[in-house]
Amino acid sequence: MIQIRQSLYEQVIRFSAAWIFCRWRNS
Repeated sequence: MIQIRQSLYEQVIRFSAAWIFCRWRNS
């Protein structure tokens, strides 16, 4: 259960980082 939670949390962080990077490049 904890491992699944960590994996999901890591996925969210990666997605957020990619989204911020894309917005930063577009602006």
